[in-house]
Amino acid sequence: MPNICILFSPAKRAYDFEILSAGLTSSDEEKVNTSIQVNRISFSESVFSARVNWNCDTDEKSTAKVLIWHCRNGRESDYTLTPYQIPNQGLKTFVDTYYHDMLYLNVANCSNLPPYVDLSDLKKEYIFDNCPLTGDGFPYYLPMGYYKFYQEIKAEVTLTISFLIKVTPTKSLG
Repeated sequence: MPNICILFSPAKRAYDFEILSAGLTSSDEEKVNTSIQVNRISFSESVFSARVNWNCDTDEKSTAKVLIWHCRNGRESDYTLTPYQIPNQGLKTFVDTYYHDMLYLNVANCSNLPPYVDLSDLKKEYIFDNCPLTGDGFPYYLPMGYYKFYQEIKAEVTLTISFLIKVTPTKSLG
């Protein structure tokens, strides 16, 4: 009888993460007004609430990118850029490629974001109410430590979104 090796492949992430801080900034608060806060719900769980009142147009020159840095110990000087990033690209390409599977699925149950985005009809207030990041669209495995997520959307206004996340081994892998 031949030797058969079966590798365990979990159906979910092998880590938990906690939102430590978050930021939203707009280059013009008259056109894109923002607010965000992180709320701790237990010792190792946190959620975020935010409002983005988007009142500007996008066009073919509008762009988006995501950068992610990692360090094991949380020291500012030890962060290095990871390969988990989305290079600067047209906003339409970004939305068509990443929006639904990475952003929307993470906040579908706690926001008024639509499942699919029409870039010609963005002008409205977007509300995120006590959103835990679900990890949908994230890799199954990540090195433990701290991550800085930075997203920039450039249209008439530049909007930046940032999160500081702590990644630890999952407590519920079984």
